[in-house]
Amino acid sequence: MADVKISELPALTSPDGAEELVVNDGGTTKKITITNATSAALPKAGGTMTGALVVNDTVTADGLVVDGDGLLYSASNVEMRGSANVRISLGTAGTSGANNSSNWVYGNGTNLRFNNAGGFYSWETLGTERMRLSSGNLIVGATAVGGVSSGTKTYITSTGNLYVASSGEEAAYFNRNSNDGSIVEFRKNNATVGSIGTASSKIYIGSGDAGLYFNKDGNAITPVNTTTVADNDAALDLGTTTARFKDAYLSGGVYLGGTGSANKLDDYEEGTWTSLVSTSGGNMTSLVHTNNYYTKIGRLVTLSFDVGGNISSTGSEANFRFHLPFSAINSTSQGAGGTANFLIGSGASRFGLGQVFNGTSASATAHVYIPSREISANGTLGGMRVQMTYLTN
Repeated sequence: MADVKISELPALTSPDGAEELVVNDGGTTKKITITNATSAALPKAGGTMTGALVVNDTVTADGLVVDGDGLLYSASNVEMRGSANVRISLGTAGTSGANNSSNWVYGNGTNLRFNNAGGFYSWETLGTERMRLSSGNLIVGATAVGGVSSGTKTYITSTGNLYVASSGEEAAYFNRNSNDGSIVEFRKNNATVGSIGTASSKIYIGSGDAGLYFNKDGNAITPVNTTTVADNDAALDLGTTTARFKDAYLSGGVYLGGTGSANKLDDYEEGTWTSLVSTSGGNMTSLVHTNNYYTKIGRLVTLSFDVGGNISSTGSEANFRFHLPFSAINSTSQGAGGTANFLIGSGASRFGLGQVFNGTSASATAHVYIPSREISANGTLGGMRVQMTYLTN
């Protein structure tokens, strides 16, 4: 029989009006209608038609079914194999188009699992879960979004949060190649509010012209303009009138008003010390020193203390010597000065005034001298207060 084109085959019409195609199968004439061709299933290899499309020849049930809506579903467990190591496994379906609680796509030990009952997708390697997508959250190193106070895990949540925890090593690496500038930028309503970046292989942090540059080579933290990545000299304040820092702990000095050595304040100290040298002095007995205080700013020392005791005789000068908290300057003239105010006797002339000095050479002591004209009476001193300012040696 000569070859006949499909287009030249006669169309037969059955009594019900359906178009039919006549096929000669080994002497047996078969008729296939358009309805049979679209709804009947293909047979298994060496088998017979089952009424459904069977993909894997190991399946003995109905296999994959195409329903009237064109949906593909499984009426029983089905595997589709591309090779011995690449498979799609569909579990038992209850209704058309439904997935089982454990459907898989897997090959060579790496699996993608569709878990309808648990409501997640997971990626697994050799039976160990590596990552899952659940309720819009991407989870690595855990099975649900939770705390990051321990362990190693990462969450990217559906609400826009990123949580990263690492045990025993860095939790994140950020790298900028080629040129200087921002490595991480922070925004509010998509407007930049700050950044962390690099300049000359060193880090800076801040916002606009208010930034800090951490200079590991110069052992310094300096102000920087984070927009231009340049030094911002003499432009930033440390604190404000309503937002102050508390204490500053410095082992060196502070340069005030300039950068020269004359502008350096390298010492500030407040304290107490023992000023009494002896219990008596010229025309003075039973001396007692109390309330000894000093303030040292750089080389300048200011001190004060109270003196109690007795004046032995009227009309005679008096003096006594006391210790300094720091040795005084070595000078060809008197290197210190101060006053000693006191009361003695009664009446209008009871007020007396003495002088304080430390002499003309470096010394750890100083003198109080009271002229005879200042001593109007003898007896108990009334509230002598010694004050003195001097330069250290």
